[in-house]
Amino acid sequence: MVETAIAVTLLASLFFSTRDILVKKSLRAADLYSTLLISILFATPFSALVAFLAGELGQLPSLSMNVIGYYAVAGILQFAFTRGLYYASIGIIGASRTTTVIKVDSLLSVVFAIIFLREEIDLLIAASITTITAGIFIVSFSEPRKKEPGAKNTWMTPRFLKGFVFAASSAVGSGLVPLFIRLGAMSQGPPLLGTFLASFFALMVLAPLALLQRYRSRVTSLKRGSVKLVTWSALFATSGQLSKFAALALAPIVIVAPILNAQLLLTVLFSYLFIQRVEQVNYKVITGAGMVILGMTSLTLAG
Repeated sequence: MVETAIAVTLLASLFFSTRDILVKKSLRAADLYSTLLISILFATPFSALVAFLAGELGQLPSLSMNVIGYYAVAGILQFAFTRGLYYASIGIIGASRTTTVIKVDSLLSVVFAIIFLREEIDLLIAASITTITAGIFIVSFSEPRKKEPGAKNTWMTPRFLKGFVFAASSAVGSGLVPLFIRLGAMSQGPPLLGTFLASFFALMVLAPLALLQRYRSRVTSLKRGSVKLVTWSALFATSGQLSKFAALALAPIVIVAPILNAQLLLTVLFSYLFIQRVEQVNYKVITGAGMVILGMTSLTLAG
């Protein structure tokens, strides 16, 4: 069971890292709201189809309100709050640094699991936390390839600090998401159906904004190429979420959450390969990423 969960979690990491790079590219062609709305519009029917094919959709009428509530909170946090801040941060400080800062969410998830689900912690977990924190600090304050005019240290500019705050806030929200997903799964909630419910309730939050002309015009004015790029990003994001929900139904948070940080290493690699003109992967990013991955690996072994 645990081995299957690890494999599914690594698959989720691959999907999420690919999404990170596509988001960086798509935010040059589409604004934040359009990206979010298109992503959720794609995720809702796609996850419903997957749940149907897996035989879970028919269980919807029999779900308890607690299960629906857990998945609804997870969806609003993940898709409406966390992802919005996440995409905004990527557009400001880049995919490598944003992903590294946000990876503290796994640390927070472990803490929340210990507090609310009574999962255990030992000395190795504490050491892992220290390593992760140090790695996040190093990568967060590395300099991007492009500096703002007149700025000697890009990380000291208001724009960079704004991106950092967005990333940190996203990490807190994202850290809570596995807790609600796990609670839903522990309450006999099917995970793939849970992904659909999470997407649906997030759509209920985001869709009403389209009634406002300034938001609706952003979506309708997008070029076909931009919509295509955002849709591809949504495909990988939704596939990652389906894998993440499934993994959390198979194993505890202390196992799944740290392994998701394989996403970080893949994002750094893909950033260097595909968008190095705007994304600098310097020694600070590599060193910090390595420390985060080392800490998360130790955390996984401890779990």
